Amino acid sequence: MVFPVGEQIVDAKNTIQKALANFKVTDGVILKGSLTDISPDKVYLTPEHLYAVVFAHGNVNLKVNGLKGI
Repeated sequence: MVFPVGEQIVDAKNTIQKALANFKVTDGVILKGSLTDISPDKVYLTPEHLYAVVFAHGNVNLKVNGLKGI
């Protein structure tokens, strides 16, 4: 069987891009980034789930407030 997933990949990329715009990991830790590409690799089928392996390419910056040198 063939299941077209192009639209889901575009939706996933847009969702990830929005999350990376200014993601608060915890107090004082902010993640910002951009996603340039996302591509599927393999799919695994189990009795309960369908797992997809994808590769994502982009840039990420992590800002930690209050971090002091050792």
